[in-house]
Amino acid sequence: MTEIRGFHHHSQAWWFRDAAYPDPAVVDMISFGLYDAEPCGTFGEMSMAWERLGSGRVAPKLLAWDDAWHVLARFGDVVTALADRRGAALSPADFTFLLIGLGFVDRTERVRPARRRAQGRQLLTVQAAR
Repeated sequence: MTEIRGFHHHSQAWWFRDAAYPDPAVVDMISFGLYDAEPCGTFGEMSMAWERLGSGRVAPKLLAWDDAWHVLARFGDVVTALADRRGAALSPADFTFLLIGLGFVDRTERVRPARRRAQGRQLLTVQAAR
């Protein structure tokens, strides 16, 4: 298995239009981690969530479950790049540029896959999300 440092920008994904975050304060999220080179599977993943605070300001918050801490430990370059910002505002676009600059691959699914049957086999086709 080959590891890829990658990310998924939720608000840019086709499925985001049909989903809502369980917490209404969350306005956007980018999940990032180590993924299998094949389109399925992760070795560990965490997220940066942008939440609307009581003051109305939107601020990023790093979220990592305990089963991804070993991956977080390997992302010292990400933590250092965030620390180097010294509290400067960080938008979702800023974070994606930061990740790309550190060699992460954008794995966001921007078009919705559609399944159809043809000649007894199932084919995977892609169509633009509406």
